[in-house]
Amino acid sequence: PQNPWHKIAQSGFPHAQSMQLPALIKSIEAPDAHSVRFTLNRADSTFLATLSMGFASIYSAEYTAQLLKAGTPEKLNSQPIGTGPFVFKRFQKDAVVRYEAFKDYFAGKSDIDTLVYAITPDANVRLQKIRQDECQIALSPKPLDIQAASKDDSLKVEKTDAFMTAFVAINSQHPPFDKPEVRQAINLAFDKANYLKAVFEGTAGAANGPYPPNTWSYAKDLPGYPHDVAKAKALLAKAGLKDGFKTTIWTRPSGSLLNPNPGLSAQLLQADLKQIGIDAEIKVIEWGELIRRAKAGEHDLLFMGWAGDNGDPDNFLTPQFSCAAVQSGTNFARYCDKTLDTLIADGKSTSDQTERSKLYHQAQQQIQQQALWVPLAHPTAAALVRKDVTGYQVSPFGRQDFYKVQVK
Repeated sequence: PQNPWHKIAQSGFPHAQSMQLPALIKSIEAPDAHSVRFTLNRADSTFLATLSMGFASIYSAEYTAQLLKAGTPEKLNSQPIGTGPFVFKRFQKDAVVRYEAFKDYFAGKSDIDTLVYAITPDANVRLQKIRQDECQIALSPKPLDIQAASKDDSLKVEKTDAFMTAFVAINSQHPPFDKPEVRQAINLAFDKANYLKAVFEGTAGAANGPYPPNTWSYAKDLPGYPHDVAKAKALLAKAGLKDGFKTTIWTRPSGSLLNPNPGLSAQLLQADLKQIGIDAEIKVIEWGELIRRAKAGEHDLLFMGWAGDNGDPDNFLTPQFSCAAVQSGTNFARYCDKTLDTLIADGKSTSDQTERSKLYHQAQQQIQQQALWVPLAHPTAAALVRKDVTGYQVSPFGRQDFYKVQVK
């Protein structure tokens, strides 16, 4: 707690707060030049998995000391010095990021001398660029682009089941969403099959809860809410809202793997809610502002997504459904419940996977019964790759690793 970086974490790193890391870590020591000793305040079976996350990369001690001395520790976020296989060279906002291979990387220099991220928001332009060999890898292709690339002799499609869930978060602190019946009615009103067909065009599976099916504690026996307009209306009437109410739907302007067509997604939800008397206004908000305001709890209904970072099922629960995550802002349902919080905490306190699965199954039951989200989809992560490129694999966690990539 005396370490100055604890103060930085408590004020400036909401993801670390949502995972309760400042309260978990008692001390960090370096007993010798090649060892690090973590002492925790309590048992936590997820801690080693957490250390495998990209966010847990080791930083330069000399650089951080320099930042502290200069009074600018926040630069560790925007101007970090890491230990990876590439060296940062230049960043031009909304345009390009340039790297060069690090010749002294511990595992050997990458075969790629120069790595360039050309920031290209338009998927159609990305497809055009890779077809013209202006780039070798194009990320987040549209479903139609995947079909087109599969017929192109110069391209191949790399894909995998993403460890991700797209959802609509329902702010349980905003009346009338504080009533479970209202949240359940929204789930019943939404035509998920129509949404998946229109938005994902066959490239995603239906989500019934927070976990993707490739999670080891996935509750496959918990069916999702059916599309039942009559039952949705009955639940609204039970909640004293038979005449409906007004609300807002928040979404981002540009598409992503977790929401390929934000405008259409919001319109489909809006139309379905209209069928049960809910008048929803769509608000398209720039991503940075949307995240900031959503973490502050200003939203009603929020199109959002979550990618598991480390393969552990708790990575979907603690950041999204714990009481601590309400405070840090990543619990977009704004739901804090002692019973659910205890299930999540108990799941981390044991290393017995069978016992953890039982606890997480109960947590999934409560999350579904309370209808904290409208679970939408588990997408397929894909990238378009030129056939002269080898060594690139799509990560289910959304990471990008170019170290073993070669261009023939």
